[in-house]
Amino acid sequence: MNMQEIEELGRLQFSIPEISIILGIDELSFTNEMMKARNRGRLMASSEVRKSILKQAIDGSTPAQKQMMDLIEKAEPEKLTDKQIEIMQSVSGVD
Repeated sequence: MNMQEIEELGRLQFSIPEISIILGIDELSFTNEMMKARNRGRLMASSEVRKSILKQAIDGSTPAQKQMMDLIEKAEPEKLTDKQIEIMQSVSGVD
């Protein structure tokens, strides 16, 4: 099975059942590697769209600025590890 083909179909936002039909394979035969290829494609497409929105926002597009702010507000903050918190507290002097 060609992982690049699955990645490209994922990039086009096809579902697993749709990819199975296109490739003529049983959906239950999807391996972990195939799932990762599909998800990688989906995320790559999302990344490309977000880059375009950011560029338009920087160039002054009010709708793109709104979209980018919405993306920023919905983004999950990364959780700090205990070690990172400890370092931050030691630097700031906060207990």
